[in-house]
Amino acid sequence: MNIKKELNLKLLSVLVCLSLILSIVVVWINIKVIDLSYTLSHLEKELKIQKELREKLIVEFSNITSEKHLLDLAQKYNLMVADPTKVRRIKIKF
Repeated sequence: MNIKKELNLKLLSVLVCLSLILSIVVVWINIKVIDLSYTLSHLEKELKIQKELREKLIVEFSNITSEKHLLDLAQKYNLMVADPTKVRRIKIKF
């Protein structure tokens, strides 16, 4: 009878230790999930900011390289229109 009690006590202590370890692991996993969620949220905000900046830069580039803008600059600096055979156009991919 005494051996049975000792076995039950040992089994109970092992179960308590395993429960404690499992609890710690669950808490650690939850902390990691929260940390990763915060990181993901931060990266999504940064991506949104970068996309908006990219769009603004594309619009600005289009305005700066428009024919009207370039003709206005040419007039401002007294430049003459180039010979069409000497003009080279460069395509830029975004």
